[in-house]
Amino acid sequence: MSANEYTIRSIETLAALGDVRDTWDMLYEKTQTAHVMLSHAFVFHWWRSFGDNKVQKTLLIYKGSSLVAIVPLCISTGRERLPIRDPYVLIATDYHHLPQLQKQCWFTIRRLSFPLSIPSANMRGGIISTEPMAELMHAISFHLSSIAQEWDVAVLDGLKQSENIKELLSNNSKNLLPGRRVSKNHLLELNLPADINTYWQEKSRHFRKRAKAEIRKLTDYANENGGYRLVNYRNENIDAGIEIMFALEAKSWKVNDEKNRSLHLALDDNMRAFHRSTAQAFAKQDRAEITVLFSGERPMACLYSLENNLCSSMILTYRDSSLPAGLGIIPSLWENKIATG
Repeated sequence: MSANEYTIRSIETLAALGDVRDTWDMLYEKTQTAHVMLSHAFVFHWWRSFGDNKVQKTLLIYKGSSLVAIVPLCISTGRERLPIRDPYVLIATDYHHLPQLQKQCWFTIRRLSFPLSIPSANMRGGIISTEPMAELMHAISFHLSSIAQEWDVAVLDGLKQSENIKELLSNNSKNLLPGRRVSKNHLLELNLPADINTYWQEKSRHFRKRAKAEIRKLTDYANENGGYRLVNYRNENIDAGIEIMFALEAKSWKVNDEKNRSLHLALDDNMRAFHRSTAQAFAKQDRAEITVLFSGERPMACLYSLENNLCSSMILTYRDSSLPAGLGIIPSLWENKIATG
């Protein structure tokens, strides 16, 4: 199928984005590879929280009268030293969190990217599609060429290798990445088995030894401090989990200024409002969870995740930085995820 056999409609307002929720959700549920951050609820809340001074370019792609693909995109404008592709810079406002790149920003650059960039969070964009990706990339490529006067540089991190970024680059008259460099920051996936014994059996002997040693170390520490327990906050209890999560953020290394860091990861009030409203929206469908690791009554760490029918995506993790440096918590959180399905 040629690019001309697809019809592309561009959504550019929050109201229009809200109007396509039902059709978006229908396509999303059909797509086996669409992750949580591509759900309508997540993208809508992102635009509502962070859409100021950005241009929405959400592409709805039709074959005949049928919606076959959705590509959430945005154009953000900022001043940069050069139109570079730094691994931490997707949208223009990312420069606010990179002190070393804030100086001598002379040029106004318009960035085309996926609209899901937030510091301190595990977020990537992507494409929702029921079409063969090679065919679809032709249509997307030609459309982006047709609006090339509206953007200067594009960074499309998060596409899987199977989505054939090279196809998108080679068919576009304007480079989507400076120097035709292809991103290597692909979405990470981890398939969890039905039970913890199967999980351990699938891992190497060295991995099992290290992970179980971390669990024993955590158990020993907790036994000396009132024991430890994992509590899952869902549904109507999600707000209690949110408050604990934000309290742990304040105690984590992500807001600790004792070291010079190239990336600032602290949440601001707008980011907290976004995470709160998104978690509440997903919790209404029992698709949000905040897991908190307690030692006695003291929260030690938390993991915030959102779910669809196929996967659980980890959005934020925090750990009390006053805990002993060698104290690992991740294996215990994995065990809990597997145990709760």
